[in-house]
Amino acid sequence: MLRVMIVDDQGGMRQMLRKILEYEGGFDVVCEASNGQEALELVEKQPLDMILMDGQMPQMNGFEATKQILACHPEIGIANTSMNKDSQDARLAKEVGAIAFIPKPTLKGETLIELMACRMAS
Repeated sequence: MLRVMIVDDQGGMRQMLRKILEYEGGFDVVCEASNGQEALELVEKQPLDMILMDGQMPQMNGFEATKQILACHPEIGIANTSMNKDSQDARLAKEVGAIAFIPKPTLKGETLIELMACRMAS
Protein backbone atom coordinates (compact mmCIF):
# COMPACT_ATOMS: atom_id res chain seq x y z
CA MET A 1 0.00 0.00 0.00
CA LEU A 2 1.35 3.42 -0.98
CA ARG A 3 1.86 5.78 1.99
CA VAL A 4 0.84 9.33 1.12
CA MET A 5 0.93 12.74 2.79
CA ILE A 6 -1.40 15.51 1.61
CA VAL A 7 -0.15 19.07 2.08
CA ASP A 8 -2.56 21.94 1.42
CA ASP A 9 -3.52 25.05 3.37
CA GLN A 10 -7.21 24.46 2.62
CA GLY A 11 -8.87 21.78 4.71
CA GLY A 12 -11.56 21.18 2.08
CA MET A 13 -8.96 20.36 -0.55
CA ARG A 14 -7.19 17.96 1.82
CA GLN A 15 -10.51 16.20 2.50
CA MET A 16 -11.30 15.94 -1.22
CA LEU A 17 -7.90 14.45 -2.04
CA ARG A 18 -8.17 12.01 0.87
CA LYS A 19 -11.60 10.83 -0.33
CA ILE A 20 -10.32 10.30 -3.87
CA LEU A 21 -7.41 8.19 -2.65
CA GLU A 22 -9.43 6.23 -0.10
CA TYR A 23 -12.19 5.52 -2.64
CA GLU A 24 -9.72 4.12 -5.16
CA GLY A 25 -8.09 1.90 -2.55
CA GLY A 26 -4.47 0.85 -2.30
CA PHE A 27 -3.48 4.21 -0.86
CA ASP A 28 -2.89 4.97 2.79
CA VAL A 29 -3.11 8.69 3.59
CA VAL A 30 -0.93 8.55 6.68
CA CYS A 31 -0.82 12.28 7.45
CA GLU A 32 -1.84 15.76 6.39
CA ALA A 33 -0.18 19.15 6.75
CA SER A 34 -1.45 22.69 6.21
CA ASN A 35 1.87 24.26 5.16
CA GLY A 36 5.38 23.38 4.07
CA GLN A 37 6.87 23.74 7.54
CA GLU A 38 4.45 21.17 8.96
CA ALA A 39 5.27 18.87 6.04
CA LEU A 40 9.00 19.08 6.85
CA GLU A 41 8.30 18.07 10.43
CA LEU A 42 5.95 15.21 9.52
CA VAL A 43 8.19 13.71 6.85
CA GLU A 44 10.71 12.89 9.58
CA LYS A 45 8.07 11.04 11.64
CA GLN A 46 6.33 8.97 8.95
CA PRO A 47 7.72 6.69 6.26
CA LEU A 48 6.24 8.02 2.99
CA ASP A 49 6.15 7.00 -0.64
CA MET A 50 4.50 10.09 -2.05
CA ILE A 51 3.44 13.64 -1.17
CA LEU A 52 0.76 15.75 -2.84
CA MET A 53 2.00 19.29 -2.14
CA ASP A 54 0.21 22.57 -2.80
CA GLY A 55 2.57 25.18 -4.21
CA GLN A 56 1.13 28.30 -2.59
CA MET A 57 0.82 28.16 1.19
CA PRO A 58 1.62 30.38 4.18
CA GLN A 59 4.73 29.98 6.37
CA MET A 60 6.60 27.93 3.74
CA ASN A 61 5.39 27.41 0.20
CA GLY A 62 5.22 23.97 -1.33
CA PHE A 63 8.05 24.54 -3.78
CA GLU A 64 10.55 25.36 -1.04
CA ALA A 65 9.26 22.46 1.07
CA THR A 66 9.60 20.11 -1.92
CA LYS A 67 13.20 21.20 -2.43
CA GLN A 68 14.09 20.71 1.23
CA ILE A 69 12.33 17.34 1.56
CA LEU A 70 13.95 15.92 -1.57
CA ALA A 71 17.39 17.04 -0.39
CA CYS A 72 17.05 14.60 2.52
CA HIS A 73 14.55 12.09 1.09
CA PRO A 74 15.04 11.73 -2.68
CA GLU A 75 13.13 8.43 -2.60
CA ILE A 76 9.81 10.24 -1.94
CA GLY A 77 7.82 11.21 -5.03
CA ILE A 78 6.35 14.69 -4.70
CA ALA A 79 3.66 16.09 -6.99
CA ASN A 80 3.08 19.84 -6.73
CA THR A 81 -0.40 21.28 -7.21
CA SER A 82 -1.67 24.84 -7.50
CA MET A 83 -4.80 26.84 -8.30
CA ASN A 84 -2.54 28.78 -10.63
CA LYS A 85 -2.40 27.19 -14.10
CA ASP A 86 0.45 29.37 -15.37
CA SER A 87 3.72 27.95 -16.54
CA GLN A 88 5.71 29.62 -13.74
CA ASP A 89 4.40 27.16 -11.14
CA ALA A 90 5.02 24.23 -13.50
CA ARG A 91 8.57 25.50 -14.04
CA LEU A 92 9.13 25.89 -10.28
CA ALA A 93 7.88 22.34 -9.68
CA LYS A 94 10.33 20.98 -12.22
CA GLU A 95 13.20 23.07 -10.82
CA VAL A 96 12.72 21.75 -7.28
CA GLY A 97 12.51 18.11 -8.42
CA ALA A 98 8.77 17.35 -8.28
CA ILE A 99 7.72 14.33 -10.32
CA ALA A 100 4.69 16.24 -11.62
CA PHE A 101 2.79 19.52 -11.55
CA ILE A 102 -1.00 19.31 -11.55
CA PRO A 103 -3.13 22.49 -11.76
CA LYS A 104 -5.99 22.11 -9.26
CA PRO A 105 -8.67 23.27 -11.74
CA THR A 106 -7.82 20.25 -13.91
CA LEU A 107 -7.09 17.82 -11.07
CA LYS A 108 -9.07 14.60 -11.35
CA GLY A 109 -9.03 11.41 -9.39
CA GLU A 110 -7.83 9.49 -12.43
CA THR A 111 -4.80 11.78 -12.72
CA LEU A 112 -3.77 11.13 -9.13
CA ILE A 113 -4.29 7.41 -9.48
CA GLU A 114 -2.22 7.24 -12.70
CA LEU A 115 0.57 9.31 -11.17
CA MET A 116 0.71 7.15 -8.08
CA ALA A 117 0.50 3.93 -10.06
CA CYS A 118 3.52 5.07 -12.11
CA ARG A 119 5.33 5.90 -8.89
CA MET A 120 4.58 2.46 -7.43
CA ALA A 121 5.82 0.75 -10.59
CA SER A 122 9.17 2.58 -10.49
